[in-house]
Amino acid sequence: MENTEAIWKDACQELKKRLHPDIYSRWINVISLGRQENKKVYLYVSNDIYQSWLEENYLPIIKEALSLAGGHDLELAFEVHQENAPVAEIVRKEPSAPAPRRRATRTLNATGIKLNPKNSFNSFVVGSSNDFAHASSLAVAQAPGKAYNPLFIYGGVGLGKTHLMQAIGHEVYANTQKHIHYLSCETLLNEFIESLQHRRVKQFRDKYRGTELLLIDDIHFLSKTVALQEEFFHTFNVLYDAHKQIVMTSDRPASEIAGLEQRLVSRFEWGLVTELLPPDFETRMAILRSKQKALNFHLAENMLVFIASNIKSNIRRLEGAMIKLSSYASLYKKPITMDVAENIL
Repeated sequence: MENTEAIWKDACQELKKRLHPDIYSRWINVISLGRQENKKVYLYVSNDIYQSWLEENYLPIIKEALSLAGGHDLELAFEVHQENAPVAEIVRKEPSAPAPRRRATRTLNATGIKLNPKNSFNSFVVGSSNDFAHASSLAVAQAPGKAYNPLFIYGGVGLGKTHLMQAIGHEVYANTQKHIHYLSCETLLNEFIESLQHRRVKQFRDKYRGTELLLIDDIHFLSKTVALQEEFFHTFNVLYDAHKQIVMTSDRPASEIAGLEQRLVSRFEWGLVTELLPPDFETRMAILRSKQKALNFHLAENMLVFIASNIKSNIRRLEGAMIKLSSYASLYKKPITMDVAENIL
């Protein structure tokens, strides 16, 4: 890790040479070097606005600077942390001696959770394209293991699947003492491979079969290996029979995931399957107004209409458009006109 720190410092010096001082200060100086897992290095930023903007606009130049500094074999990933600490990173703790009294708090009772605090039910903009998925997710959060188990949410990129899943995690964690696991299916696959390599399959099984709320993003990655499908089949059965809540997201219906065993397809459809559709015009306008408020940035109504009329299929791109315009206004201290908006977007 010490070598990585030196490489990152050299990469930052290279970025200072290449970028305008204002841009470096606003977008690069806010990054802190995080943990390293094998050859993958995590860069920490304080919120999802920084994360999305850096991933979309500065990731190639950061990778190039890192490569020039000697880190050509390192992979990069951004992760949202607040005050250089993991966002809602929750580690299961055993009871210990009482701490000095400040205010009443409860023991954190979950493992390995990294939830973006902005992905709550309150911040989710509900419209005709997602109202059923929202209502279903809220019902699961209020009665995990009792309403709609499993819950399977599918839809295209950037439509709010992860937002709803993390909102369930936030709601359950805030109101119960349940043991929660949230992770991507790709992470599950990597953990499973590692458990095989180090002969720790029993620990892997105990970890996920002992949870009370299992949230798995991008479950379609399960089709990559038959061995993991076999393992997850039994884990699913254990949790389901114990009335523990399972929530999964996918970019397509379970029946359309190529290579997924039929017995898993059947189980994924036991509970409730709900689809997220592209937002209609009214919902897109509501999303833009909500993002305006979050960014403390105002655009004329005709510009909101322009954005909502031209970006139709992806909520993430809608929010990205607002971030681009607000960043331009902040960096160049210029008002956003329609011509400017058209050129930037």
